[in-house]
Amino acid sequence: MKRDEVLKTIESKGDIDYVVRTAEEEKTFLENYGKKIEEEVIPSKISDLHNRYDEDVFSVTGLKKNQLKRVMTSLRGFLVI
Repeated sequence: MKRDEVLKTIESKGDIDYVVRTAEEEKTFLENYGKKIEEEVIPSKISDLHNRYDEDVFSVTGLKKNQLKRVMTSLRGFLVI
């Protein structure tokens, strides 16, 4: 089916929100979307996770870790492992 035919078929269904892309456009879209997720979403999620580690360490030990150190390094220092 050609793109115009697909669009006409979709439009005939009524007020439904669809996106129609060629295979090449879809590939480009997915590559760009993947880059966006990799550059924006994942680092934010990792940061949130590390902040929760810091909060957990504080709630268990009552000690705040040095922000320049990793959690495990601070834990080893707190627990003298």
